[in-house]
Amino acid sequence: MTENQPMTTEEAIHKLVMLAYDQVGYKEGANNWNKYAADPRMTELYGYSLQNQPWCAVFADYLFVDSFSLVKAKEMIFGGSPSCSVSADQYKNNGAWTNNPRKGDQIFFYVSGGINHTGIVVDVSGSTITTIEGNTSDSVAVRTYYSGDSTIAGYGVPNWSVVADVPDEDPDEDTGLIVDGECGEQTWSAIAKRMPDVSKLPLVKKGSIGWNVEFLQVMLNYFGSSLDVDGEFGSLTETAVKQFQSGQLKEGR
Repeated sequence: MTENQPMTTEEAIHKLVMLAYDQVGYKEGANNWNKYAADPRMTELYGYSLQNQPWCAVFADYLFVDSFSLVKAKEMIFGGSPSCSVSADQYKNNGAWTNNPRKGDQIFFYVSGGINHTGIVVDVSGSTITTIEGNTSDSVAVRTYYSGDSTIAGYGVPNWSVVADVPDEDPDEDTGLIVDGECGEQTWSAIAKRMPDVSKLPLVKKGSIGWNVEFLQVMLNYFGSSLDVDGEFGSLTETAVKQFQSGQLKEGR
């Protein structure tokens, strides 16, 4: 997809989340130096450099800037700010604040008596929320939370309409399938057509967590493994991947 081609909200969220995953593992330099504050677009966004300062909000804003352009990002996040509390207020003041998270939302946390930390929601599975956050243990990292965690202040909902020129498909549209609660050949075919392009999923390895790991575990089980589908890439999942890579796991075994 080129920059000028229209995208759906789902595609826009996917683009943002994939960029966030690409940043996982990045570590700051001395005195909070980081590549996100060093980007001249961030200085232009804020009007001054935020180098050598806490950078979780800078990281979150950078994801929108790098994914969609400075101009569009500024509109999507209602201005943007290196201050987590100010950024949260920008969402609130524009009626874009919620307590019901969705993938792509900006999550805000209470730290030291105020809203002082933020990140991006990359998955919501039941009561488990997976995020990617900057300036957490001096790096960009994946984190998981229980939805009722008292440190979660709320979620900012970006204005996806700025970049999503094509509406998502109506989830309640008629699929043409017989609604009997049974998954037969036609239903399996319909599910297969909606499966993600696995070649574009992010790198997962020992220590990774989230829906991507769950998807991998289901696929490995299809090829003959017997993993618990828990979304945690541990030693057993690592062994199963090695078995698949070496040809020891065969389809339908």
